[in-house]
Amino acid sequence: MVTRVTTRVNPEIKRLHNIADLHQHEVNKITKQVDYRFRKHEAELFRSEGSAGGAKWAALSPEYAAWKKGAGSFMRSINKGRKAAGKKSQGALGSKILTLRGGLKKSLTQTKQANKQHVAYGGVQPRPFFTFGTRNRLAAYHGRGRFHSKGLPVRDALQHRTDDVQKYFDIIKEYWLEVKWPNAIKRMQRASSRIRVAQRKAA
Repeated sequence: MVTRVTTRVNPEIKRLHNIADLHQHEVNKITKQVDYRFRKHEAELFRSEGSAGGAKWAALSPEYAAWKKGAGSFMRSINKGRKAAGKKSQGALGSKILTLRGGLKKSLTQTKQANKQHVAYGGVQPRPFFTFGTRNRLAAYHGRGRFHSKGLPVRDALQHRTDDVQKYFDIIKEYWLEVKWPNAIKRMQRASSRIRVAQRKAA
């Protein structure tokens, strides 16, 4: 003998399981906050030539360092003359590591509104995720050793310490605890009230 029990779930209860799910507009808010922290970290990483990320980047070879210094001085004199002539500057050459033309640094320290190569986005499928970085190929070339065959050491423009990454998680966690969950609890309380009212009417 088989006893079959069929139940129907109140629509209000059925919706409770996804009340605390992050929605795209919320992911966008978190992305903006984390990206601010990410760009701040990258600015410090370039300023310290890697030290802020846990390991200082390998120094430039004496020959290349001397070339950069000379080329930088030459460009400054050229730009000085162009400025005096009322012409647009041709841009400066960076003397620090990974900053020759400045494109890689800008793509990691400027907003995506200001720099199309900057990456900062998030989504909700299949579960909430966040992505930050750059579309500038130099990041991969230097970070993955693409230039290693030419004798250049690996220099990771995206390196982070564990504590740095934890700060990103803290921002997400703070949103959950201070914004998302309080709102979710209020919605659950309102839903529970509606369920009780429906049950009384059904009785």
